[in-house]
Amino acid sequence: MAHMTIDTWRGSLGNWGVTSNWSDGIPSYSSEVEINQGDPVVTGGIGDIYSLDIGINCVGLRITDAFPNVVSHQLHSYGDLAIRYSSLAVDGAMVSDGVTTLKGSNLFVGGPVSGEGEFDINTGSNVNFARAVSNGQAVDFASGVDHLTLGDPTGFSASISQFSIAGDSVTAEGFARASTLIAYHQSSSDFAVLTLTDGAHSAHLDFIGALYSRSDFAFSMAADGSLVIKRA
Repeated sequence: MAHMTIDTWRGSLGNWGVTSNWSDGIPSYSSEVEINQGDPVVTGGIGDIYSLDIGINCVGLRITDAFPNVVSHQLHSYGDLAIRYSSLAVDGAMVSDGVTTLKGSNLFVGGPVSGEGEFDINTGSNVNFARAVSNGQAVDFASGVDHLTLGDPTGFSASISQFSIAGDSVTAEGFARASTLIAYHQSSSDFAVLTLTDGAHSAHLDFIGALYSRSDFAFSMAADGSLVIKRA
């Protein structure tokens, strides 16, 4: 069996789409990418970017004004990942031990999210976690009206922070608005828990880092019938 070649970033601050910045040329969908130094930047005009696996080790990766998409099968982020007016899709697992910042951007993770990281979402960003998210993670609604979609609310153990701007939303897929019972519990002025139950399963969503009261939460129905939690 042939061994996978690891394509290592060897530039400093530079463009992802420059061949000389890589040990094995510009990564393809079959590439395993490692970023151990510098600050690669994905910008518009490069086109779709595909990678089998991206590893970010204590440095940074910036995806800025890229549209179309950056797609990876797996993502291991031990540094900082900044996504600005762009889109990142990880169709497998994501290990996040750094800070992922989104500005006006979209993030989809198809596999479970583990590690002890932070997702700062702002300026109309959309984050979709299709699978479980570990309790070492935090999702921070930093500014603007932002949206979080949970494909597995029961397996979502991260905290939700700064859910404070009217229109911010969390969609709990699998929990039908019409049949879900919602219990509200407030441990302190800046710590509220919503417990969702529908007879078959339950989910506990922790909201921290802002002043909360029961009237701050409104509930509606998505197009597919899923429960939508909004900041009133």
